[in-house]
Amino acid sequence: MDRIRVLVVEDNTEMCDIFENYLPLTTELELCGVAKDGEEGLRKIFELKPDVVLLDIIMPKLDGISVLEKLQTNPPEKMPCIIVMSAVGQERFTARALELGASYYFIKPLSLEDICRRISFIIAPASACNVPAHDIEGMISQEVIELGVPTNILGFKYIIEAVELLIRGKMSYPISKQIYAQIAQNNRTTVECVESALRKTISRIYESQSQKIQALTHEEKKPSNAQFLTALAENIKQKRRLSYV
Repeated sequence: MDRIRVLVVEDNTEMCDIFENYLPLTTELELCGVAKDGEEGLRKIFELKPDVVLLDIIMPKLDGISVLEKLQTNPPEKMPCIIVMSAVGQERFTARALELGASYYFIKPLSLEDICRRISFIIAPASACNVPAHDIEGMISQEVIELGVPTNILGFKYIIEAVELLIRGKMSYPISKQIYAQIAQNNRTTVECVESALRKTISRIYESQSQKIQALTHEEKKPSNAQFLTALAENIKQKRRLSYV
């Protein structure tokens, strides 16, 4: 299978060096180019036709949001998957990037393994069927994708984080005081924004997959955030136990 071609658009030289050294070591990804500012990044998107662009937000000449806006106005023949990576985690930046077509928004500092795993799920979600049993985030992502949640909305990211915290036993009830607060801290946003994004996403799932949700939660009515997250966590934990048998 062809490797996924990645373009890094990042003005931090050290970060670029890290990607240049790390990506060649992976089996699925290859680095096709590096750009140190937004204008160069925009030009290389058209020239190199990458599969994925890792895009910083704060850059000289043209910031990441402006790059996304220009791609919306004048899309290339081959539109790449855009994954934003930024130290800026305010809700307005995150929401705007996703609104402009970004598939995911990573808050720095970054985990290279998480980025590579996210690229694989976004580019080839069918590969999720072969997720190793020990890969908790992978199993959660697979379940959430199968429920029909788009990967480019905040609720997708927050559901994964919430369920992983529950599965790893790091958090328990009350959901609002612990889960929301931890996710808000991780993403530099507010508890209210986390709760709202989760509620809207769970409502969206229920509207399109009510039978699946009722089977998951054993409730006929739309579940609360806590009921949905807890049921999903328990379902995944059970599948993990079975995968080891």
